[in-house]
Amino acid sequence: MKESVIIPMITRAQVCRELRRLRPSKAAGPDEVSPRLLKVCVLELGDLLQRIVILSLEQGRVLRLWKTSCIIPVLKKPRPGELNDYKPIALTSHIIKTMEWGQRGCENYICGFFQCLQHHPASAPQRETERDRSGLTPGGVDYLTGRPQYVQLRDCRSDTVKFADDTAIVGCIKNGQEEEYRKLIRDFVSWCDSNHLHLNTTKTKEMVVDFVAM
Repeated sequence: MKESVIIPMITRAQVCRELRRLRPSKAAGPDEVSPRLLKVCVLELGDLLQRIVILSLEQGRVLRLWKTSCIIPVLKKPRPGELNDYKPIALTSHIIKTMEWGQRGCENYICGFFQCLQHHPASAPQRETERDRSGLTPGGVDYLTGRPQYVQLRDCRSDTVKFADDTAIVGCIKNGQEEEYRKLIRDFVSWCDSNHLHLNTTKTKEMVVDFVAM
């Protein structure tokens, strides 16, 4: 059974404020929209981007190009000898990054999708949407799925790939019962295999925090 929730909307002033915070020296993402252009044309683009964001929230959809990432391998040492000598840098649309990382307003775009509503301003316009038993609105599900990535090295571009950096799994073990935690790990490994994601076990670490000892 779906339940009605209230999600905040985005105002033109919030969009313009976040666009002005962009760093013009950053490289453009796959949409080829440079942050310099967004910052210079903030007054002309404010209304348009506000309408796009509102439609995205209302329809529960995120533009595919906004979710696309271009992975650029950057050398970590002068003479590389293996893949680990490169650091992957992900370039994504500065428009979606503005909506994701806005500190005082446009964060409501993602908060609305994920039901993190406790931080939105009380005065922000709100509308109702639906969410399922997973706790995510349709937009939240859409935001997490269908995120294509490709690797670009000079003029060479790879096929679509999947990549995730700095993945963390946190589990609570009580009374020495580890089975639930171990099952979580097994399910994650199985999911990665099913989705053609290769885990780098050489960089995988397990950290145990003992609250009793603390």
